[in-house]
Amino acid sequence: MALEFDKSTSIQQNNLIATEIETYIINQAEVSTVFSNIGGPSTGIGSLGVGSANKTEFTIQLKAKKEIENIPTETFMKKLREELKFKFPSINYSMIALGLIPRTAPIEITLSGSNLDLVMQSGNDLKTIIEKIPGADNVRLSVEVGSPEYKIIPDKDKMQRLGLNTAYVG
Repeated sequence: MALEFDKSTSIQQNNLIATEIETYIINQAEVSTVFSNIGGPSTGIGSLGVGSANKTEFTIQLKAKKEIENIPTETFMKKLREELKFKFPSINYSMIALGLIPRTAPIEITLSGSNLDLVMQSGNDLKTIIEKIPGADNVRLSVEVGSPEYKIIPDKDKMQRLGLNTAYVG
């Protein structure tokens, strides 16, 4: 489970709230263990190994199915997320069940244009529509107001002269 706080959240605030959330999770009857990664680099596939003060990851291990009356993992995750949203609002919660077979079908829609305000408005309108589709889960925008994205095209000749590769520059 990943938590994303407001961008102005300090690592200390993140740690205080994440500790409360961790205690809440570990006290759930279905939970066996919880591993916390507060402000550290993402541990997911494709991680760039860069942390953020406003992000936390929890790896939650549930008890054996027979101990929790065969509750499906997805059912537990959705219930937990709704409870956490109620108890700790204004945090973005995203969850994924780990396993050998992917359990989700992520969809990514890319919007672009020269008018950032219009692109953001269109993105928010589209998000609102998609959230109403049955089965749509954790719909969000990758760009947030106050957090612009820039396209940077490295000069490969200069990088080569300096002995750098794209992994170092990126």
